[in-house]
Amino acid sequence: MKLVTAFALLGAAAASIILLGCAVPTVKYTRFDNSHTRKSPDDVADTYVLSKTMLHFVAAEDQTLKLTAIPSESRDVILGITPISKFGVTTSVTLTKAKDSDLVAAVSSSVEDKRSEYVKSVGSLLGSIVTLGAASSKGESNVESACEVGSCLIRSGNEIIVDTYELIKQNSTAGTDSRQASNYILKEAVGGVIIKLGSISVGAVPPDALLLDDDVIEKASHVFLYSACRPASIDVVDSNNKAAHLSFRLADPRYVEMVAFPTKGKLTAQDSCGVSVTSETPSTESNVDVAKSVVDQLKDLADQLKKQKKP
Repeated sequence: MKLVTAFALLGAAAASIILLGCAVPTVKYTRFDNSHTRKSPDDVADTYVLSKTMLHFVAAEDQTLKLTAIPSESRDVILGITPISKFGVTTSVTLTKAKDSDLVAAVSSSVEDKRSEYVKSVGSLLGSIVTLGAASSKGESNVESACEVGSCLIRSGNEIIVDTYELIKQNSTAGTDSRQASNYILKEAVGGVIIKLGSISVGAVPPDALLLDDDVIEKASHVFLYSACRPASIDVVDSNNKAAHLSFRLADPRYVEMVAFPTKGKLTAQDSCGVSVTSETPSTESNVDVAKSVVDQLKDLADQLKKQKKP
């Protein structure tokens, strides 16, 4: 009876460990905004914001325009992220942020997998129970399993900045599907340079991007969320009929794309939008390794029983 109990407990423990699947980084996201406020100082490990794109028009000394697309903070939503450790698998996630910013520059992730060791520990415990049961028929041993465009423009000396997030949000407010491609017209003076004609083309939201809502926040657990990257370009002609063109990736923080955390590695923010992944050789257990530990423990218990049965 004791042996049956021991094997049943080991089987249950082994099954619960194996059902955890492969050892991959696991996190929990929390959303903070006007409707979701923080409840406790220790409810998340770290926070970050999604990026948006700011277009900078600078009047150079030679009276030409310099165009630059720069990632900036979108503070409509702040995301909290907390590593989750399960039985035998410990997740570590570290955010490195851009200087003086809550934008993520890099994410390091890793997992420590001790499932095989846990199985062996459980097996050792159950081996002791079998020994106790064989030596005495009294008592029981129990184990419990516990930008309108004007609103988007900012003047600063000889520079004008276009907040593309405000631009595309305005388009959405006008009743246009915010996933669709859109075009915008600009006409504005930049220092001593006059934009005779300016146009911004914004491509559609990527088909794999998701609207950032509570359902996404709840279900995302093995991935890093970042602003959806839309193809975009801007063309301007100044008063001297000099043309300037810039192609860039526009960050739209209303939607998110995602990339799986590497078992051991690093995610690095790209210059305008998106992330790149660098994976190192993982040191985690495979499910085969965990299963082998279970089988070895069952074999050890069976051998122990044979020895106890010998006269």
